[in-house]
Amino acid sequence: FKSGAFDWNSCCVCSIGDASFANETKGDNCNYSQQGVITVLAPTSVLNGEECYVHGISWYSTIIKRVCRATLQAEGYAMTGAVERG
Repeated sequence: FKSGAFDWNSCCVCSIGDASFANETKGDNCNYSQQGVITVLAPTSVLNGEECYVHGISWYSTIIKRVCRATLQAEGYAMTGAVERG
């Protein structure tokens, strides 16, 4: 946490999601994908793609309950989770 990194009155909530494809097993011979989400407070300059300091406020990592047949499907589930948590 960097002091003075941004103005608390004009920050925004930003969610970052990612997934891995078929790297987990649960004992039923199916390969499940993993998803992770980090939610941060960030300056509004992040909306313009600028590099900036952020303050992490939560994180989440779990196995995606549905078997994903493609990497894009796993990434889509992670993105959906990130948007919901944001």
